[in-house]
Amino acid sequence: MSKDNAKKLLLKAIIVVVLIGINLGFWFYIYRTHIPQTSESTPPVTTFNQTSIPTVFERSRKGVPTVTLRWAQANSQLLRIDIIIFGLDINSNLDNVVCDPNIVTKEPIGQSISLVPGTSSNRVMTIIGDQPDSPVEITYEYSFKPIQYKSLHIDMIVTLGPCNKYWNFQESNITPTGSLPPLIASYHFTFQVPVQQ
Repeated sequence: MSKDNAKKLLLKAIIVVVLIGINLGFWFYIYRTHIPQTSESTPPVTTFNQTSIPTVFERSRKGVPTVTLRWAQANSQLLRIDIIIFGLDINSNLDNVVCDPNIVTKEPIGQSISLVPGTSSNRVMTIIGDQPDSPVEITYEYSFKPIQYKSLHIDMIVTLGPCNKYWNFQESNITPTGSLPPLIASYHFTFQVPVQQ
């Protein structure tokens, strides 16, 4: 083997070793910086990324929005659920279109979390982007009386369309006048969340 060929072979070996080192360093950096960190006071997040098949009510609609359950977490007094909605017109009044979910648990903490005495719910809605059909992420937070279960078995229905706030009638026997926005769809999720004690 000539001296020039040996130098070329050594140079190629050094380049390969350097590229492998850079690649390993890059993946180590991604692993360390993109893994969610949890503290002892924050319950661990259970990731679902579960998309529901909708029950569609507005048949004339060109596209039906997609609702995905992203994650949930629970402790003895708090339940947090995060969903993301794709394909919904963000220029509409989202408070009247994205209804608070109906949540029922298998465990006896009440028929529905939102109806348990002494509970409160909160939601944070974030639009991801600035296009008319940008995704909408919503995190719901429910507090309730202390529980001692290892997990919560949850049935959740999310409805898109005019919500009860839109219907705000003072009487129950009334016929609305004018055109009403159509009910778009409902989405059913069944999942289990471990309870951090």
